[in-house]
Amino acid sequence: MKDQLLNSTFKIAGKQHSLSDWQDKPILIINTATKCGLAPQFDGLEKIHQKYKDKG
Repeated sequence: MKDQLLNSTFKIAGKQHSLSDWQDKPILIINTATKCGLAPQFDGLEKIHQKYKDKG
């Protein structure tokens, strides 16, 4: 199961990635619907990013 998950691929800003790119590093994955115009959670998410971005 772990290998299957690590081999999952997806695009970020048009570039293909795999979860294995971040193996052994903490990551937070957030699925958002930005085109709906209702995204007030971004303020809180940006604060989390600023707080932890240098830790991995």
